[in-house]
Amino acid sequence: MPRHSRKTAMHPVPAVSGVVFDSKGRVLLIRRGKPPRLGEWSLPGGSMETGESGETSLRREIFEECGIEVDDVSLIADRILLERDSAGRVRYHYKIRVYSCFSAKKDVRAAGDAASAKWVRPDRLNSTEVPLDIQGIIQKALQRCRQRHSRRTAAAQSCAEPCRLPGRSQGHAGRKRGSSNGRSRC
Repeated sequence: MPRHSRKTAMHPVPAVSGVVFDSKGRVLLIRRGKPPRLGEWSLPGGSMETGESGETSLRREIFEECGIEVDDVSLIADRILLERDSAGRVRYHYKIRVYSCFSAKKDVRAAGDAASAKWVRPDRLNSTEVPLDIQGIIQKALQRCRQRHSRRTAAAQSCAEPCRLPGRSQGHAGRKRGSSNGRSRC
């Protein structure tokens, strides 16, 4: 099913995007293989399909683009992506729900709209040509995760699992959504 068959956007397209962290605190980036933002490093994600929830759409898109599954999905922001053509008409208009999430899988493969995919340490984002707005979203996800972690400080003392954020060595506890092990990852 084609996602866009028109030359200009008539209405915003609902979409999702994910700031995916791994066990080393790295973030998953994809190089866009299709417009909008063709050739740019970005976050995995894409258009929602009719009847999908945001979380379901996010899981599908990340699997399609990178071949990995995610858990600990948490909404962090809503944003708008507008791209205009040379005449100033709106070519792409997306209303994007941005989530943070975690993947235990280290091997990623680029597919779908992704020309390539790789894990990057958040402190190396400037060296990977990541647009400033994407860097800001990643920083917001890191900040939100640190806030979740700091609220669990008392429980963290008894947790054997280390926080997965860069620069954090203290463990934390909490209920992880979609898992039976009862542990939470930032």
